Amino acid sequence: MRRVRDKEPYSSGDILHINRGNGWMVEGSTESVVRAYNELVDASNRLD
Repeated sequence: MRRVRDKEPYSSGDILHINRGNGWMVEGSTESVVRAYNELVDASNRLD
């Protein structure tokens, strides 16, 4: 993940999004990675 590689901390706005359940909106957050993965799996499943 780029955020870890670049040692970029979450901003205060990012932390607010994560704490309020909108972590999928924050690039590099666990929630956004899981959402992207699930979208990839859904797209793959539609190919069948």
